[in-house]
Amino acid sequence: MSDFSALDDGQLSDVKLHKFFAQVTEKLALELELKKYLNDWKIWFQDLPHENVWIERTAQGISCGIVCGSGKMWRAQRLRDYIASDPNGFAQMLAQLRTSLDHRCDIVLRIHSYFRHSRFRTAWLGDIGGEQPYPAAFQKFVSLFTDRNRNAFERVSKTVIRQRFSEEIERNLRWGYIEVDGNGQFPKWEDIDEFLQYAYFHVDVHIPSDMLIGKPLDDLVPVLKGVLGAEREMMRAMNAV
Repeated sequence: MSDFSALDDGQLSDVKLHKFFAQVTEKLALELELKKYLNDWKIWFQDLPHENVWIERTAQGISCGIVCGSGKMWRAQRLRDYIASDPNGFAQMLAQLRTSLDHRCDIVLRIHSYFRHSRFRTAWLGDIGGEQPYPAAFQKFVSLFTDRNRNAFERVSKTVIRQRFSEEIERNLRWGYIEVDGNGQFPKWEDIDEFLQYAYFHVDVHIPSDMLIGKPLDDLVPVLKGVLGAEREMMRAMNAV
């Protein structure tokens, strides 16, 4: 498992992480009704069509995040409206997830934004408002995700985008995750000024390295079963939204 550290060579680590999750999902396929892992960082459950789990390496270990509303605008809007109308209901889902996880695993809420002109002319902006640890920053997450300026479901100009997301634009530029046009404006498309903007979010479960490194596969499968099983139950609850 030491090869999965973010400090290792990225290509080697990614290859081994894909192999690891292919083995884990194969072993848990029947019990958790998992689809075959396709080396694309996504884990899907057979009975849950709306959301998936996104895998990432971190400096501290591995993150398995429930992706809520990505790529499905109607789904993202329904989740925004649900959380705005019933934040306590969503808080109960997160509380149940927290109770079901090993105490060493942290939960972090992250909001990302799409900017869409057409199917092939889109842009993405990550970590709107920064990472929000749960439960400490739950109210801040709700406020950000339900903010009609940050999660508009409307067409907005590049000028307005710059005003509303200046910190995130600068941060993602430093990380090399986005591009700008010749005038330094985001999104990069030179001939387009207005984009449909909306947000989706992650519920990330961080598995620390000390739960992973130096352990044989047979010991790691129960660790991932605990995380994915708990996430599956939350996704089932969300499926009714």
